Amino acid sequence: MREIATMEDVIRRLDALVARLSAAGWLTQGRVKAALYDVPRHVFVPPVAWTGEGDRVDRNTSPERWLDLAYGDDAIITQVDDGQTDVAAGDGRFTSSCSAPSTVVSLLELLDIEAGHRVLDVGTGTGWTAALLSRMVGAENVTSVEIDPQVSARAAENLKTAGLSPRLVVGDGAEEREGFFDRVHATCGVSHVPYAWVRQTRPGGVIVTPYAPGFASAHELRQGTGICGRKPSRPTSGG
Repeated sequence: MREIATMEDVIRRLDALVARLSAAGWLTQGRVKAALYDVPRHVFVPPVAWTGEGDRVDRNTSPERWLDLAYGDDAIITQVDDGQTDVAAGDGRFTSSCSAPSTVVSLLELLDIEAGHRVLDVGTGTGWTAALLSRMVGAENVTSVEIDPQVSARAAENLKTAGLSPRLVVGDGAEEREGFFDRVHATCGVSHVPYAWVRQTRPGGVIVTPYAPGFASAHELRQGTGICGRKPSRPTSGG
C-alpha cells in the first residue's frame, strides 16, 4: 500500500480547506494562514477517528476518507469516556476532540498574536492548536495546559512528530501559572472567565475563549484592556 499521505495529497486538501475558510470569512490573517500550511493537521488525528455524527474512519482501511476528514471543517473525536473506553470502539461519551478548523482559526484571529508574544494555551487536546501557536510566536513562548495526563502524553508525541516543543503542563487550566502572558487562549468552553486567567494576563493583553453561559448558544469571547466582544461560535473540547 502506498504512503498514507503524500505532500500532493495534503496540499490539495489543505488548499481546498483554506479556500473554504477564507470564503466564509473565518480566515483573513496571513500569519494564521501560513501556520496552517506549516503545521499538518493529519499529524494530530488518530489512526481511527470519529466525526461528531458518529461516523468511524480508519486510516488503514480508508486512507483517502481519513485524510478527507483530517482536512475537512469538522471536529474529530479523539477520546471517549475520559480514556476509559477505547476510542476505536466508538461507544460512550465524547470527552476530547480535535476542534473544527473554522473554530480554531476564528479564535486565533481574535487572539491577534505577534511573534514573541507569550501565550498560555488552556486545553492542549491533540496539540494541534499549541503547534499552530508555536509556529506563530515561537515554541519557547507557548505554555499549554491539559488536565488529562493521557491526552497530554499523546499531544507530546504528536508535537514531537511535527518537530515542535512548546512547554506542556498537566494540571487544571483554571489555576495560576508562573509569570505573565501576553495572550491567554482556551479551547475549552467556559461559563465564566476564571480570574486566574485575568491575573496572569499582562496589562493590555488579551484572553480568548469559547463562551457558553448555559442560557444561549455558544460564543467566542475576546476580553482585554478596554476590549470585550462576542460572536457566535461552536463549542470546542480540545486543541
